[in-house]
Amino acid sequence: MGLGACGIGAFMDDPINAMLGVDGVEEATVYMLAVGKARVEI
Repeated sequence: MGLGACGIGAFMDDPINAMLGVDGVEEATVYMLAVGKARVEI
């Protein structure tokens, strides 16, 4: 697909959990990745 990924080192747990519809107790966000078009080296 030609996509690249970059791990997100820090993020606000509560807003992300709310966006994903998880409660932050029984289920929680533990890691995030930004995915997009890969950078092309010239």
